[in-house]
Amino acid sequence: MLDRAEVKNKWKLTPLKNFKSPRLTERMWRTALVVLITSIIYEYPLEGRNPCFALIGAVYGVGSQFEEGFHNGINRVIGTLVGGLLVIPFYKLYTGQPFGIPGWVWLVAGVCLVLWC
Repeated sequence: MLDRAEVKNKWKLTPLKNFKSPRLTERMWRTALVVLITSIIYEYPLEGRNPCFALIGAVYGVGSQFEEGFHNGINRVIGTLVGGLLVIPFYKLYTGQPFGIPGWVWLVAGVCLVLWC
């Protein structure tokens, strides 16, 4: 094993000499553009709403190729729509608590149904 005290120029041991700056790829530019457009939509037409979750979805939807990103986006929309429709009755049962059943039971049942689907 080489001891640092034996090396005349200790900087030769550092990985910085081979460091290369990451290059900006087309996917990074597309992601930045999608984030910018989504943020603007949430700020102005939707009157200052928080775009946090929309940005997560937007970044997730951007694929390495246009078709992949479009496919991911469509799958996300369909999954959100189906999941939302399945959860509505369980939300009503959660807030109303019929038959004396605690709300958390309805909440767990709704989440289990969505995960199962």
